[in-house]
Amino acid sequence: MARKPLKKIIKTSFGIIASDGWLHLSLRDVAAKAGLTLSELHEIVPDRIGLLELYLTQLDADVLKAWEEDDADDDGQPLRDRIFDLLMLRIELSEPYRDGYRTLVRDLPRDLPALRRVGLAEARFMSWVLDAVGVSTRGLKGAVKVRMLAHAYLATARGWAKSDGDLNKAMAELDRRLRRIERWIDPRSRGGA
Repeated sequence: MARKPLKKIIKTSFGIIASDGWLHLSLRDVAAKAGLTLSELHEIVPDRIGLLELYLTQLDADVLKAWEEDDADDDGQPLRDRIFDLLMLRIELSEPYRDGYRTLVRDLPRDLPALRRVGLAEARFMSWVLDAVGVSTRGLKGAVKVRMLAHAYLATARGWAKSDGDLNKAMAELDRRLRRIERWIDPRSRGGA
């Protein structure tokens, strides 16, 4: 399906989430406000949580594309800086949806199935980030790296969403969190894994 309807669905969903909350979001409202029938929306997402997965999938594709165009070939940068660039790019590209994201931070803990699936999608992207910069995510050690990175990113993103959107604060927070886990992610850093 073309990207334009996907973007419209995402924008509509986040507008409703920002105004009414995640717990009151209905597929019927999303379809109506996006100018789709329920059957057309059903072809794109299987359920309400699928709207969040659609957003994350689209966001992650946009992040990787932008990163490939600008920074992917800069292997001379320290590993932590390359990870930082990818994750900050993800926060920057989330800016149009920050009001909805703020509401999700509040509402998702009350919807455990949604929280679980969003958590899996977040972990999947952290695997992509580590793989993109050349860090193995295989085995138990890889799974630990993914979880640590996901925790660092999500804590930063939650703070950014709850704040006035100050990217400088988010950058400082993410940098601090990445420095804390760097020796586990990159065995070449001081201290090793």
